Amino acid sequence: MKSNALGPGLLTFGESGTLKEFAAKMTAVALEPSYSDGDAVDFLDGSADQEPDEETWALTGTLQQELIADALEDWCLEHAGEELPFTFVPNGGISAKHYSGTVRIRAVTIGGDVKAKNTSDLEFPIIGGRPTLVPAG
Repeated sequence: MKSNALGPGLLTFGESGTLKEFAAKMTAVALEPSYSDGDAVDFLDGSADQEPDEETWALTGTLQQELIADALEDWCLEHAGEELPFTFVPNGGISAKHYSGTVRIRAVTIGGDVKAKNTSDLEFPIIGGRPTLVPAG
């Protein structure tokens, strides 16, 4: 079984014509699921019911800060709270397998250590459940 490295790929946010490309400054990107167990409900008669587990997803990553005009960290600040479509291509061009959906943009850290190339971690919750897998082709 062959294992592939992440990249080169694509990461965009927004609609056609207003796409913001993130791939050139991302050092890590992942689609991360998280789960919370449903609560057990006990009844007087001794029976119990299990509420369903909850699954949520987030698009996470690390971006290299630019601290220049039109920097990605400033774009995140300006669009924080907006729900925008995304496309994540882990490896290859847009005709390769990719994932899409809608995320809520959140602001990221701006600045950091003096005389260092600072990074910002991002975590954008995916709205409406799981990301959509779009097969290659």
